[in-house]
Amino acid sequence: MSISQNRLSRIKKMLSEQPNDAFLLFALAQEQQKEDEQAALETYSLLHETHPDYVGLYFHYAKLVAKTDQNQAHQLYDQGLAVAKSQGDNHAHAELQNAKTNLSLGLLDDD
Repeated sequence: MSISQNRLSRIKKMLSEQPNDAFLLFALAQEQQKEDEQAALETYSLLHETHPDYVGLYFHYAKLVAKTDQNQAHQLYDQGLAVAKSQGDNHAHAELQNAKTNLSLGLLDDD
């Protein structure tokens, strides 16, 4: 079992014990994104529905969505900007604004 698969298994086990934990859902999506972007999109979507105030979600979710739907990505960035502002998270706000600007300029990075 690879390190990533092992990490994924541990996260899934923890989620079975705490199925509504926002951080664990986020961690699951991050791990899934390495191997299965569709699964990651589904997990980000679930996190977005159940924890719309989880500010860390928006940067990664919008960046992944931007590969197929730039309009939806802009909407997610806007939502994230509003959440970051409401929470006084200037760092997240700046990162989201920068990512949204880069998307508008067509500067997509494919890490």
